[in-house]
Amino acid sequence: DDVLCGTTIVYNQLFELVAEDNAIEDAIYYLGRALSTERIDLNTYLK
Repeated sequence: DDVLCGTTIVYNQLFELVAEDNAIEDAIYYLGRALSTERIDLNTYLK
């Protein structure tokens, strides 16, 4: 199941947090692109 397996529980938690942070960053980036090309409106972006 896991692609990365840390040597400790803390490393596994760190891997998960970094992955979540990158997913949020990607979502914000693509929402910003959609907003700038007017594919979504500001109210949708802010939700």
